[in-house]
Amino acid sequence: MDAHPNLRRTLGEAIKDTLKELLSEKHLYQSTVVPKDSLEEAAKLCREEEDFHQASPINTRSGRSPRSDFSGQCEDLISGYWQPTNASTVSGSAKQSGLENTMFEAPTVRTYCPRCESNEPFNPLKTSCFFTLKTDDPTVQKYFLSFECQGCKSESVSYLIHRQAMKLTLCGRDPMQVVEVPREIPKPFRERYSAAEIAFNAGQVLAALFLLRVLIEEFWRSQDEVKKLLGSNPRPTGDEMGKAYKETLPQAMRDSFPTLHSEYNELSASIHQASDDSKVYLSARGKVLKHFEARRLFELK
Repeated sequence: MDAHPNLRRTLGEAIKDTLKELLSEKHLYQSTVVPKDSLEEAAKLCREEEDFHQASPINTRSGRSPRSDFSGQCEDLISGYWQPTNASTVSGSAKQSGLENTMFEAPTVRTYCPRCESNEPFNPLKTSCFFTLKTDDPTVQKYFLSFECQGCKSESVSYLIHRQAMKLTLCGRDPMQVVEVPREIPKPFRERYSAAEIAFNAGQVLAALFLLRVLIEEFWRSQDEVKKLLGSNPRPTGDEMGKAYKETLPQAMRDSFPTLHSEYNELSASIHQASDDSKVYLSARGKVLKHFEARRLFELK
């Protein structure tokens, strides 16, 4: 028995909303789960509507028909094929197995556009496709979805999404993700910050710790006082560079804001111990941002 149209439509909307969350807010190898709440609520409404019609005088005189199994219909939809409406290519089609697809719209997502240099809405393109990995398991699918920047209409991004039942995982992205870097970070060092964030978001915490420490060290080396130190000592320690840089800061700034010296040492300790502690990264990142905010406040070049 085919599923009620309202159930199929509700599931399609839930898939669309979950995909939007995955592609706009999550990162490589992270997942979202399509919630069943809205589908269960739709099934409840369908059941109430059916009960109302069966309780009418006409149905009472003629005898009630068997109640529809809306819960079973929901399970059939969950365990069936899901197909994007804008897919131009289909491989391993559900039609081969005689199953009817649940259609869903690819959402408009928000991500960084290198041409616009900001987070922009990206609209779905009609170059998407989907396919199944196993003909005997319609819940294992891959989706290749492409989007175009709504602003400049020249930059595009494509995603590879893996479906396992109700779970959607972001498995690939082209081009590689670019993170919008806070303005407080000086331009020459924004690439390091972006790389650290991408590594952290992808679960490579140790690499993120290293890249954030590199940002601090490269910034120190750009400062005149540290350049003088390098002139007399070509291979200073991080501790020596940190002390030399700290001496250039106003006393009021040293008293109230991070100086990068202790943050550098904390990052170094985690790196030397091969400890991929997310808390260390998040703490150091926050203090690095506060330091550069303070530099702007104190009008330091």
